[in-house]
Amino acid sequence: VAAFAKAFQGEFGQLDVLVNNAGINGIGNDGPRRTKQGVEKVFGTNFVGHYLLTRLLQLQLAKSTNARVVNLASVMHHWSSSSVSGAARGEDESNGYDHSKMAMILFAAELQRRHGAATFNAVSVNPGFVDSDIWRGFDALPLVGKAFRFATGLLALTPAQGAVTTVAAAMGTWRGRVAGKLSEVTYLVPYYLPKGFWLPFEMMGPFAGARSVLPRLPRDEPAESRALWDACEKLCAGYL
Repeated sequence: VAAFAKAFQGEFGQLDVLVNNAGINGIGNDGPRRTKQGVEKVFGTNFVGHYLLTRLLQLQLAKSTNARVVNLASVMHHWSSSSVSGAARGEDESNGYDHSKMAMILFAAELQRRHGAATFNAVSVNPGFVDSDIWRGFDALPLVGKAFRFATGLLALTPAQGAVTTVAAAMGTWRGRVAGKLSEVTYLVPYYLPKGFWLPFEMMGPFAGARSVLPRLPRDEPAESRALWDACEKLCAGYL
């Protein structure tokens, strides 16, 4: 991540859109359980690397006249614990995927709170249940893998549909957006959600394009988002 940021800075003066999209779910992963820096691998890949990349490219984002940071989250954030900052401090290494997706939402909120202005927006998105390469770990499980792939073919969104929330966030064109009034916690989903219900509709509901809804947040979201930022700042101190 640090090497990429240095190469980018050497070639480009500004950055208009940053989509933080790298993700693994740990299924079929027989490799090391931690990154070289000692961070739980799923949480490190899905979130910590994005935190570092965004921080390293902040100067290039600030030079744009209308920059956007788009964080890929997931419906799985609903199963995260109330203290995601603990995962960044190494206190809770369970549910790395769920924690990473909640962290992406809180990171976008804190970015918006600290740097959000007319020239800077941070948005988190749920791409939906997508028939994408993230499920490749199932291919190593002959019977289960075939059954799962069959199910995804019937129930999952296509990659093009799964990209809709990301593209809308990058372009600022989601349904119901009011110009100049981006909230601190903006979260887009690709499904129609009846008011007051997220299950099962946020997992595989009727495809409806990019729609803004409220994610499940910790009770004191601003404090938890600050704690997550501070924990990651310490974790990445050698690279910032």
